[in-house]
Amino acid sequence: MRIDDLSVAIDHLALLESLDQPENPVSVVEEIAQRMFPVEITENQKAILKDLLIPGLPDFEWTVEYTDWLSDPDNPTIIDSITARLVSLIRGMLRMSESQLS
Repeated sequence: MRIDDLSVAIDHLALLESLDQPENPVSVVEEIAQRMFPVEITENQKAILKDLLIPGLPDFEWTVEYTDWLSDPDNPTIIDSITARLVSLIRGMLRMSESQLS
């Protein structure tokens, strides 16, 4: 079975809310990686994953989007954007060999 064939329901916004620093994209990557991987990942891997979360954008763009969501939590455009970013990040993490370690 390929990983693309798997379907897992994740409440991405609840995951985001459970983080210590959800407004910081570096922290988002690090905290989710700590939960998903039994080993520490490299700084290079973290940078690649951050690029999945905010491709080519400066860190403050994530902070602005997160703050916009906090001020308007029912806005479907913001919800869709944040969710899509988190889906991209988690898919990338699941493709890493570190996610296969037990």
